[in-house]
Formats: sequence, C-alpha cells, structure tokens
Amino acid sequence: MSDFLSRVIAGGDIQRLFPPISFGAPGDAKLFATHATTIVGVCAKDAAVVCADTQATNTQKLDRYREPVSKLTIAGEYGVVGIAGAPGPGLKSTRLFQVAVSAEQCLTGGVVSVEKYGLMLQDIATQLFPLVMSTGGELAVAFLLGCYDTESRTGRVVTIDPTGFLLEHKETGYVAIGSGADPAQDWLDENYRGRASASTAQEALRAGIGALRKAAERNAGTGEPFCAVILNKDGARTVPHGEIDAVLNDIRGGVHGR
Repeated sequence: MSDFLSRVIAGGDIQRLFPPISFGAPGDAKLFATHATTIVGVCAKDAAVVCADTQATNTQKLDRYREPVSKLTIAGEYGVVGIAGAPGPGLKSTRLFQVAVSAEQCLTGGVVSVEKYGLMLQDIATQLFPLVMSTGGELAVAFLLGCYDTESRTGRVVTIDPTGFLLEHKETGYVAIGSGADPAQDWLDENYRGRASASTAQEALRAGIGALRKAAERNAGTGEPFCAVILNKDGARTVPHGEIDAVLNDIRGGVHGR
C-alpha cells in the first residue's frame, strides 16, 4: 500500500469517508441493491474493455431512477474501475482510488503496475468491509478493475468482492459482475470463449456490449444506456455514445444478437 493510502485509511477509520447517502425518496434509508447492475470486463490481444449499464434501481421496488448513474471511473493512465453495489460508498471508494493512483504515480514517477492497481483497490475494499457488515450487507460493493499492462502489452481484468478477495481472470480473459452477471457470462461463454488472445479492441467492445444487452433482457436491475472504456497503449478512452449505439445496432441485426 502507498504511504498516501496508508495515511488516508489509517486505523481502519475509512467509515468517516462514507457518510449516509440516499439516492431514493427523502427518508428512504435503503440504497440500491448490491447486485442491481451489470459490469463486464473483456480482454483483447492488446487492450482491455470495461462496459457497464447506467440504470439506477431502488433496492426494494426495482423503480428506475430518471438520471443515469456512471459506474465506471478512470484511474491513472491505464486503469478503469467499475462498481456493482451501493453507489454512495462505491463511488466514493473509486474517487479515493483515483487519488491514490495519482499519488502513487507522483511518488514513483512512473506507470502504476497492474499488481499495484489491484492491491490498492483491494486495500480500500478490505477497509470498507466493516461498514458493509454493520449495515447487514446493504452497503456492499464489488469492483471490476480493467487495466492495460505496459510491460506485457496486454489487457487484464480483475475482480474484487466486498470482502477484498481479488481474482484475475486470465484463463477466459473476460468476466461479469452484478445481478446480470449470469446471462452476461453465458453470452460471453457462447460468443467469445477462446478469442481474447487474438481479438481486437473493437471485437472486445462488441463482446462486452453484447453481454450487457443479454443481461438487460434477463435482468430487471440492468438497463440502457450503456457506457464503456477502452484501455490500450495510448491510455484509457471513454467510448462515445454514438459508437456504442452503432455497436448495439450491429448486434441487433447480426447473428450474434441472439
């Protein structure tokens, strides 16, 4: 852990950084369901793509809020993190992560390694866990980390669950988290298995958006519009909405739209 991050979360007092936040009606203490979203990470031969839905869904009623919620946060030059879970602590965690990565870059004067990215985010998740337990799991957050590895020149995807358990998905080169994870994962298994090491970034983007579309069909907690970030040797790039719409239209009209 960096000295900066150590000072920020010294003594496990990270709960001070997360005052109660409600995205629901006044007086509604419930936040969104931990699982009501879908985040997808897909690797290509020289890139990683992370895609997410932007629907905000109330825990109890599955009411959809009018304004979309951005669940992807770019951190540093070659990383992006997506959250599945309570948006209050989730978004604040990713902002803290952004600052920690920037501080690490300043301290080292170089690019932050994928391993360091993962360890810093794991530390945040671990320190957040007592707050999760104190609320009976209502404030739980899971993370999906996408990175471009400048040494191996490959994309990598990592998940971190609310307990801080970290897992890199090297074998498949893709993963999904959230309530729509099962249909998204099934779609990827059917349409992208064995292709990660040879695919282009655009093919990985198509796979990620296709998986989100399938999740939205099967899961009430997942919905359009979708968003995506591509990471490659040039850094992190937010994919414009028009480009995502074009991919969706292509999927709907193609054989992989099933």
